[in-house]
Amino acid sequence: MFRFKGELDGVTFLIQRKDSIQIETNKKAGTFTKLSVKWTSDCTYETRLIESNMPFPDSIQEMRKKVPLKVEIVKCASDYYVFRAKRDNDDYVMIDTLFVEK
Repeated sequence: MFRFKGELDGVTFLIQRKDSIQIETNKKAGTFTKLSVKWTSDCTYETRLIESNMPFPDSIQEMRKKVPLKVEIVKCASDYYVFRAKRDNDDYVMIDTLFVEK
């Protein structure tokens, strides 16, 4: 299990992975996102939306189902990893950290 805290909004998500499924939960808001995970190398993977109750417009939900988020792990440590994530149709690049939740 991992923990992610967004730098812009300070929202914390718990992230659980099992096989090729990732579930991101914001317990405070009661929201979740379920994603498929496809590893493309030892340090890269892609995610696509399966389902979510996050309040995004339908157009955003559909885009997240069709266009994968490509994630590259750029640094690893025993209790965290730093990643870079981007979609092919977007110029925005997210660089952040996932912490191992013990």
